[in-house]
Amino acid sequence: MKIPSATFRWVEYELYNLEKHKKELKLLKEEILLHTPDRLGGGNVSGVISDQTGDKVVRLMSDPRINNLENKIRVIEGVLRRKVFRDIYELKYKEGLSVEECCKRMGIEKGMFKLLREILICKIAKNLGEGS
Repeated sequence: MKIPSATFRWVEYELYNLEKHKKELKLLKEEILLHTPDRLGGGNVSGVISDQTGDKVVRLMSDPRINNLENKIRVIEGVLRRKVFRDIYELKYKEGLSVEECCKRMGIEKGMFKLLREILICKIAKNLGEGS
């Protein structure tokens, strides 16, 4: 169940920044949806109007930044469906509480908290293709 410390830190970074990633994803999508080019090819001599909806759909589906963020968010939220993992996320990564305060609020020992946090991190890493 051990993963490299660099992977552990990377997953923790993703957890600390989950809400920021959600906002970034929303902004990227809005940028594409609200951008309306006037003409196909930017100065087409024939003056043909482009299929703006189709163009936006293609850009939404093919933007690597959007795909990357959607995948990370989907994986993390999938693992966080389990209540104990959601509690750890809310207390440790969203509220930024210490391990001791998390243990106190969850009513568990420090060793159990660390074990559950490690399982949480390992599940996310594995589902993102980083764990063994």
